[in-house]
Amino acid sequence: MGVCTYSLEKCGSFELLDVIQNHQFALIRREGKWESFKNMEQIALERKLKETELRYRTTFEQSPDGIIILDLETTRAVEFNIAICDILGYSREEFAELKVTDYDVIEDPSDTRAHVQKVLQQGRDDFETKLRTKNGDIKDIHVIAKVIELSGKKYFQSIWRDITERKKTERKLKESEEKFKALFENTNDAILIHDRGSQFIEVNQTACEKLGYTRKKLLKLAPKDIIPPGFKIDLQANIKALQEKGELMIEAEHITKDGIIIPVEINSRIFNFGGKQTIISVVRDITERKVVEQELKESEEKWRALSENSPAHIMLCDREHKILFINRTVPDLSKEEVIGTPAYNYIPQKNRQLAIDYRDSVWETGEPITYTTKYITKKGDTRYFDVWHSPVFQNGKITALVSQHIDITERKKAERNLKESEEKYSTLAKLSPVGIFHTDQKGDCLYVNECWSQISGLTLDEALGAGWIKGLHRNDKKRVSAEWYNAAENNIPFESEYRFKRLDGKITWVYGQAIAVKNDLGKITGYIGTITDISERIQAEQKLKESEERYRTIINFLGDPLHVIDKNYKIILVNETLKKWVKNLNLDTELIGKTPKEAWPFLPDWTMEDYHSIFNNGNPVVTVGSLIINNKEITTEIRKIPILKKEKVVQIITLIRDITESKKAEQKLKESKHNLGERVKELTCLYRLSRLMEEPNISFKNLIYGILDLIPPAWQFPDITIARITYDGREYELGNFEETEWKLSTKVKIIEKPLSIEVYYLEDKSFLKEEHDLIRDIGVRLKVTLEKKETQKRLRESEEKYRMGFKSSTDGIASADMEGTFIDCNNAFLEMLGYTRIELFKLNFRDITPQRWHEMEDNMIISQLTDGKDSGIYEKEYIRKDGTNFPVNARFWIIKDDQGDPVRMWTIVRDITERKKAEEKITDLAKFPSENPHPVLRLNRNRVIYVNNSGNYLLDVEEDDEIPEIFRKEVERAFETNFIVDVDIELKDRVYSFTITPFVEQNYVNLYGMDITESKLAELKLIEINKLKSEFLRRASHELKTPLISIKGYSDLILALHKDQISSEIISKLNEINRGCERLQNIINNLLETSRLESPELKPEVQKEDLSFLIKFCVHELQSLTQARNQTLDLNIQDGQYGIFEKEEIHDVISNLLTNAIKYTPPYGKISINTEEKGDFIMISVKDNGIGFTEEQEGRIFKQFGKIERYGQGLDLGIDGTGLGLYISKRIVESHGGEIWMESEGKNKGTTFYFTIPSSK
Repeated sequence: MGVCTYSLEKCGSFELLDVIQNHQFALIRREGKWESFKNMEQIALERKLKETELRYRTTFEQSPDGIIILDLETTRAVEFNIAICDILGYSREEFAELKVTDYDVIEDPSDTRAHVQKVLQQGRDDFETKLRTKNGDIKDIHVIAKVIELSGKKYFQSIWRDITERKKTERKLKESEEKFKALFENTNDAILIHDRGSQFIEVNQTACEKLGYTRKKLLKLAPKDIIPPGFKIDLQANIKALQEKGELMIEAEHITKDGIIIPVEINSRIFNFGGKQTIISVVRDITERKVVEQELKESEEKWRALSENSPAHIMLCDREHKILFINRTVPDLSKEEVIGTPAYNYIPQKNRQLAIDYRDSVWETGEPITYTTKYITKKGDTRYFDVWHSPVFQNGKITALVSQHIDITERKKAERNLKESEEKYSTLAKLSPVGIFHTDQKGDCLYVNECWSQISGLTLDEALGAGWIKGLHRNDKKRVSAEWYNAAENNIPFESEYRFKRLDGKITWVYGQAIAVKNDLGKITGYIGTITDISERIQAEQKLKESEERYRTIINFLGDPLHVIDKNYKIILVNETLKKWVKNLNLDTELIGKTPKEAWPFLPDWTMEDYHSIFNNGNPVVTVGSLIINNKEITTEIRKIPILKKEKVVQIITLIRDITESKKAEQKLKESKHNLGERVKELTCLYRLSRLMEEPNISFKNLIYGILDLIPPAWQFPDITIARITYDGREYELGNFEETEWKLSTKVKIIEKPLSIEVYYLEDKSFLKEEHDLIRDIGVRLKVTLEKKETQKRLRESEEKYRMGFKSSTDGIASADMEGTFIDCNNAFLEMLGYTRIELFKLNFRDITPQRWHEMEDNMIISQLTDGKDSGIYEKEYIRKDGTNFPVNARFWIIKDDQGDPVRMWTIVRDITERKKAEEKITDLAKFPSENPHPVLRLNRNRVIYVNNSGNYLLDVEEDDEIPEIFRKEVERAFETNFIVDVDIELKDRVYSFTITPFVEQNYVNLYGMDITESKLAELKLIEINKLKSEFLRRASHELKTPLISIKGYSDLILALHKDQISSEIISKLNEINRGCERLQNIINNLLETSRLESPELKPEVQKEDLSFLIKFCVHELQSLTQARNQTLDLNIQDGQYGIFEKEEIHDVISNLLTNAIKYTPPYGKISINTEEKGDFIMISVKDNGIGFTEEQEGRIFKQFGKIERYGQGLDLGIDGTGLGLYISKRIVESHGGEIWMESEGKNKGTTFYFTIPSSK
């Protein structure tokens, strides 16, 4: 007979017939009982059933959960285990007598009936409830109930689990969550929570305010969306590091919605949020801290003072981990005991090696590291410390290790008690730099952190209860106390700025805020809040207010228009002079809040570029230019001066000087010059040069070299333009000078001594028509430029001393009382008059004014006292200390006090002596056209207006004749284009160069002629000679190559086959032959390269290349040479810097400059390579502290075969040169559109070579 392994309930068969058919065994119900057929199989089945019943009963009784089966009719338990009795506190006998109604359920009876009804209807329910035990304790119970059927009868079975402890934990967790939420929203730091996929999950209000987003919009972003473009940060690598370490602190940059970049410090940890592992980051704005870090770096004393007052243990260790400095020790050790001993001596033996490994890691990687360690006191107590190690760099190398140990023993205890539910709260409390406090519902203090005590000057015991109010400043106590208790009474957040006054008298301004903490029932149980030290901000605001008042007073009385912009390029301040100036020009006077471009749309685009440049490099900019404003041409000199704060540009002052009248005078002088011939140009040049030489610090040599510096930028192709000036048999030229076939020259006489100016192009380019006239007029233009540079120099020196205000003005500014006695002035005013400050302050303004001006100025003072207007600009004279008179432009105004009484007079004075001289010269210079030995003509569109004797002879024309046919087309072109036209014409077997200068508004042109026959012949001859030289170099190089290959080949063959059979002396000779062949091969290669580079069709095959990698590659190639000479080679280059160039050619340039630096720098010398972005170019420099160059040598180094023999100690490296290296480098750089030059202060003072190549940006 088969045995059925299914229960009767499962098979669902109670009829005998069905059971027999399905399972081959039978049960018979007799007189209400079930019986089975008695056989061996049945007996075995019964035994197995008993064993199963025993296992069930054991499991039922041993279950930690209470199990109960209720009779639905009696509502009493028919079966239950001992666990149900333990939960409710009854004995088994007592519980057996209880009905369901006897269970003391702590909930609405209707809820209980609903659970029972649900079980009866649906067969099952799962719910939580509260019960009161026999002894009155209330327990939380989790109930799983269902209806079961036994022997045809339905029962109510339920399993009870005591979840009281879990509920307590949940409530405690909820309270912790409330604290966390309060601190989360109340802290001054931004808090960001995101998943590993870097999607924000939660952010606090501070984060929204600092980044400028609403919470809804910020939660749609990811961390990468708030990283500024261009800031390099590997988010995935940081997340990986965070997963490995558990916490991570980095510095980065965030960008706000408005595009403002904020430096931040990010402290991140991994923690559970909503059942998932997430990342919480506390983000602190460290803009001000960055400034503090710089100040700390500059002053070790400040660092030591701060470390001595730090609650953390700070130490400085050397490479052997020995303690060099420690600010404080644990109580059972003194400083004397630990200084000079290894830091790991105070770590338990089992943790010691790990601590050493951590320290070694920082030394090896240069990356900071944090971890937690133990310390065993002499009494055997264990204390825990958070340890932070960071490297100290000096000259790019790690020289020490700074460590910070923060005692976290108490925190460890708290963490063990609170575990994960308190982790978020304690993490924020530890990371926050603000003072944290906790009060009860009445507002009485329960707890403050150490930072709170440090800020307020009160200990925890002193602050408890209402004690914190005692530390408030007496002027704030009443207000803050009322605000605080009002916030507590009305359940509103507390927020206020107030002061603490410490016992030592120190006053600390704080920003305090607090928010309510509620329990499960929504009742306020207390308040949690923070205070932040804002003393520096308050002091800065007060100082700024005082500074602003002085600042505005000065600028409003400056005679020149002035405005100030902030870092957003918005105008934040204008003076009264600017308002009047723009009003006179019929321009909009509403300027505040606009950018200069918005205020004045007609400004050129480079105006804003100037401002951008000043904010980046801090250098002042001076520009002179003209604009058409409302049909009126205005010429201005504009000075843009940076305002620095902690070495950073925060604002820019713009001073505008209207020089329209001065420029008109210069224009008249220029127009007069065009009417003169060559003789007039010579006199003009002498006049301009004489004015330059009248300057106190300008020598003739400096004048000449100044002219040479300025010539290339004035020509059409400045990158390939060079010049030479020959005076009195001596040549003056710059270091990169080279004669070529493309030449423009002029000759003049200066005091009967010949002076020639020669301008050359390094490539085949034609000179423009304007350049022929420009070379003759160069002295005049350069005079203006040099004067301007001198003015700029004086202005920069003045700005460096006084920074802003009237002291930086080049005009004289002075102040006098209403009696006329001087009480203040700037240096320009003193220099103008020749008095010292003490001497001037004893004088009245009438003492320095000629008698004939007294009555006029008295009337002006009376008029100004009446109508309140300033004097306007007027001319007068002053008397110098030496008794001489000089003319000035003056303007003065009167300052009145609050009652309207006059108290002071200010005046701005400009010396116009030079302008007066220039106006006189304009008249004097118009006397020489007829004496010019060269042809000079003035023509209108049809006829000759004027011709001198030389022109009459050469061209055979008279006044009122028609324009000669040979000039007609060029004259028409000059009128049409309004540009100077040059034309070469052959007349009477001579070649003449004519310059046609148009004056379209006056309806005439001037023609100036010059005989250039000898110059033309010389140019042709020079071109032919240069071609022959290049062909000779090419052929000679190829002819030398063939025998050289044979010599070296046979030498190598002998060494390879017969080295063992020949003597060492012969081997030495053969090696010398090989070295000689290599040197000669190098010379031949350089000659071939020179010939190639001289081809006018030379164009490098450029593409985008990694310049940083190329420089590092060149350095690696030559590293063995620097090591052999014990030289230091520093790289100061940007990684990933790309340029547009041909890699092989620029490799040759860098290698050549590096080889020269190594060759001419003695052992133990220093060489450095730097790169710097310069607009559209990258500038590379190679600097050494070697033998340097004399002034004479500087002029030859970039010429062919310009090798200079250099001798000195340690210069025997054996690197021979041909004198072609720098010449080749120059040709390569210029073929790329760049420049190459060098600077040396003299012999044995080192050298710096510079060259530029196009950037890929």
